[in-house]
Amino acid sequence: MNYKTLIFIFILLISGCIFAQSAILPDFESVLNSKVGIPYDNLVPANPEKFTVRFTCSFVKLTWIPNKNDDPVIIAYNSVNKFGTLTDGKEYEVGDILPDGAKIVYIGTCEHFRHFNPPSENCYYKIWSFNKNFIYSSGIQATCIDESLINSVINFITN
Repeated sequence: MNYKTLIFIFILLISGCIFAQSAILPDFESVLNSKVGIPYDNLVPANPEKFTVRFTCSFVKLTWIPNKNDDPVIIAYNSVNKFGTLTDGKEYEVGDILPDGAKIVYIGTCEHFRHFNPPSENCYYKIWSFNKNFIYSSGIQATCIDESLINSVINFITN
């Protein structure tokens, strides 16, 4: 065997090993972004954090901190403290009504929302995080707090 033939066989062996490795090894990014072999997109996302609801003169101000993955959120409003359960895999739109009568009022990635003129004096809200496969967190509920009432109590205490 001549020198050129040996080099050619050597190159074939090396390129074949590289091809074989790439064919049998998993995608490293999917391995790094998964837990116990389940891709993140199929895991239930964490809830947002510190969900607060405050009533001002003409609107209800809702604020929250996104979960660690900065997943978008969906917020529903109801005049009674019932919301039902969101269906994983289903994409909701603002205005959709949930099984217990709650209405979707916000979907997005901001950290605040103003709900103008809610149709009831009783203000109950629930916020969920969701991922790109529309898998929803368990959600956090909050009740509207009237800031004027808080200010009245503070003024009463300080006087």
